[in-house]
Amino acid sequence: MGVDMGDAMAKSGLMINDIARGRVTVEGFVRGIVPGMTASVAGSLFASLAIFKRSEANLFRELEVG
Repeated sequence: MGVDMGDAMAKSGLMINDIARGRVTVEGFVRGIVPGMTASVAGSLFASLAIFKRSEANLFRELEVG
């Protein structure tokens, strides 16, 4: 079972298999999910801290302009 890429690679001249197969492992899952979730949470944290420090009147003024 895999993705058949024969039609897309027909004119490329590369000598590779037509079918691409992926492996899902625990190590690959951890390497993908842990940094992704950490970056998402850290980004939200820094954005919320930046907004929290500003005054409410200034935020509404910027909302009206933009």
